[in-house]
Amino acid sequence: MKITEDQFDDLKPISNPHGDHGWNGTMWETHGAELNFVRNQPKERVWTLIDGEEGPTVISGFHPVDAIGHFVTELPWTEETEVEV
Repeated sequence: MKITEDQFDDLKPISNPHGDHGWNGTMWETHGAELNFVRNQPKERVWTLIDGEEGPTVISGFHPVDAIGHFVTELPWTEETEVEV
């Protein structure tokens, strides 16, 4: 299932207070304290920006392979399947 960027924004990505790593300051790094923060969030509120076959793609869940960055949203994704933005 795919959703639009506006639908993703409706899930309220939280700001990263450690710096602006992209997506209007809502992307989290893939290492260190930022990664630890992401890993400690409920899985249904975590998203991963990956380098996919068609270019950068945001998918639901935590995916360490090919990860460019992560997002944490205030509202969860609710589908049992992967969601792609």
